[in-house]
Amino acid sequence: MKKILYLILLITSSIILVSCGKEPSKTYTIKVYDNNSLINNYFVEHGNSLSKEEFDTLITKDNFKYWSTSKDGVKYTFELPITSDLELYAVYSNNDNGNPIPTPNTDYKISLYINNQIYKEFNMPKNSLLSKSEMNSYYTESNKDQFLHWSTKINGTEFDYTLPLNTNLILYGVFKALPNPDGINVNFDSIKYYQGYGLDGLLGQLLINKLNTRLYDGTNIRNYGSGLNSILTEADTSPVTKKLWTIYDGISSFGNKEHVMPKSWYIGYPGYSKNKGDVHNLRVSKTSTNSARSNYGYFDKNGGWELDKTAKRFYPGDDHKGDTARIYFYMMIMVKDALDFSNNNVKANLNNKGNEYRTVFENDGFMQLLKWHLEDPVDEFEIHRNEVLFGFQGNRNPFIDFPDLVYLVWPEHYKLNN
Repeated sequence: MKKILYLILLITSSIILVSCGKEPSKTYTIKVYDNNSLINNYFVEHGNSLSKEEFDTLITKDNFKYWSTSKDGVKYTFELPITSDLELYAVYSNNDNGNPIPTPNTDYKISLYINNQIYKEFNMPKNSLLSKSEMNSYYTESNKDQFLHWSTKINGTEFDYTLPLNTNLILYGVFKALPNPDGINVNFDSIKYYQGYGLDGLLGQLLINKLNTRLYDGTNIRNYGSGLNSILTEADTSPVTKKLWTIYDGISSFGNKEHVMPKSWYIGYPGYSKNKGDVHNLRVSKTSTNSARSNYGYFDKNGGWELDKTAKRFYPGDDHKGDTARIYFYMMIMVKDALDFSNNNVKANLNNKGNEYRTVFENDGFMQLLKWHLEDPVDEFEIHRNEVLFGFQGNRNPFIDFPDLVYLVWPEHYKLNN
């Protein structure tokens, strides 16, 4: 019995001695990385900490920031005791490749355009101000006396020189007249109606605004209705055949009145509801053809009028396409604020509701209108019609009086050498 008790006591004592003894020493591996490459291994006993000064001597690049336990992570705290294996990564002030930080490019490019061609380019620091006098001095060509200003839009208003630069900038030269007029000769003073409005020598938006003022000044646009039938019958009677000539069909019977630019394209825009009765945009038409034409845009072909029901586009006919184009040019001045002229096209928001749109052509509307304008030029019928409507309403269609005017009004789209 004594032997058994002695054995139990011996085992118990051994257990107590092991439990109270010091934990055996453990060593951890510290792997050190620079630019994803292992550059060193350290072996550190449990509970010890690392020396920041020693680790920092491993990196000699100027843009070194600190050590981290992950790539581009937070700064490692060297005072912490080591209790497990560890990986440390060198973190730099630009990225993890250790290359020097490139000097940030704080300059912005200024590009100056004349006639849609690059004229001059230079850089300016961020937040700097352009000098109006210096900018205007850059254009040194022989017609510099015709130069007006630089604009962020083609033929737009003058650039605001109080704005600091915060992006690259494109500026367009705006002129009193075309730098290269290509033989264009529009003499507004040759017709009394245009005299005194300062139209000669202008182009682009400046000319559009002046023409808009002239075409509304003293003009009496009547209410739309049957009261316009008699004047339209007179205006749409051919001075040669003495017969009525309806648009699209060329027949001699009065059906109804066609808005060549559909009224839904502009009457919803504030201030333009009265233009529904503008007789320059109204033509006598065959009722069924007017109905088929609807408020669609156009497509181009040859021959008589045609409706593409699938595409919802209309062709007015070879003998009517030029008349159509010149009426559109007129309306593009009269209701300019209701139309969108971006992307080389003419776009309308139907009834200004924002849920349905029309474009004059699917693509390149400006060039297609010019094509029709040239292929079906002004004739005696239009000249007669312009005079009759001038006597009734008090204004004229300037694109009948001056067919070359399109090159001055929209020089960014139309050039004679094209």
